[in-house]
Amino acid sequence: MSIVGWSISNSQLTQDLDDLYSTTWRDHRKEAIDQIFSETPLWFWFYKAKKAVIYIPGGKFIVRPLLYGRNTTFKMMHKGGTIDLSRDEKVTDAIYKWAYAAISLVRYWQEDLQNRGKYQILNQMNIEMETAKAEVNDQLEQQLFGNGAGDDINGLDNVIVAAATGSRGSLGGVDSSVKTWWENQAVSMSGLKPSVWLDKKMRTMLNDCGKGRKSYKPDTFITTQEIYEGIEDNTLEQHRIYNKTLGDAQFEIIQFKKRPILWSEHANEEKLYVVNTKILKLVIDPAANFDLTSWKDIPNQVKDRAAQICIALQLICDRRASLGVIYDIDFS
Repeated sequence: MSIVGWSISNSQLTQDLDDLYSTTWRDHRKEAIDQIFSETPLWFWFYKAKKAVIYIPGGKFIVRPLLYGRNTTFKMMHKGGTIDLSRDEKVTDAIYKWAYAAISLVRYWQEDLQNRGKYQILNQMNIEMETAKAEVNDQLEQQLFGNGAGDDINGLDNVIVAAATGSRGSLGGVDSSVKTWWENQAVSMSGLKPSVWLDKKMRTMLNDCGKGRKSYKPDTFITTQEIYEGIEDNTLEQHRIYNKTLGDAQFEIIQFKKRPILWSEHANEEKLYVVNTKILKLVIDPAANFDLTSWKDIPNQVKDRAAQICIALQLICDRRASLGVIYDIDFS
């Protein structure tokens, strides 16, 4: 690759720069993904610490079997006794649509010509890739608190709905007003002082979500900065234990019953989510896992080039009843 000299042809310069960007991204893609999901405590905890990510190749939809029924034929027996041979309905499917995202990298021909020196090229490439990583992280964090509208991934606002019983909507094509076992837990603190009631509601929500079973019990709280600081001020000594995994990543957090309390600037106001990362999962298609497309000419522009970093993903859950939200928390 001879991108420094003045005698290089325009076509060769373009090809060399295409190869340099593509090779650099390919060689550092895993590191880039780690950086995207390590920028904020929430994604770090979800992606790296708890490894709440699964890879599913292709398919028009993500289909997840939901085990909700019981085998009711169990019976204590006596000599000569009979047992029921009926088969109960126990499984249905949640069907999630894939969400697709991309971010563009654009190179202008004039800038390629002006920045042909080794250090100028590397500097420009680093700027483009760093800003792309930062934007992907910010957009995914915003969508994590969204409601899955349009082309967005599912967000906590439509997975863990803050509403009265019977009004918590559908998820994965399953209507919780009909299939009541598919409702998330939710409780309002309207009219209640958080300084008096929030700890009690958090404890009860853990038990309501967990039902006394280890695999069902939530492992994370997610909330706003205001609520996080309110909890910290309210009972500082009780919560003043820092989670080692997040501490090692330079994220200072507090805990409640040995579970980290995380906050995000994008979190929904007056809400505290109670999450089980064994149940709430980020799904990624390994064939579209932050992959860089080939470079191509931009129509109607002279030798300008563009490529995209692409991903197919979705936020899903398998047992919605083990997720909860406490809402109407007013520390003002």
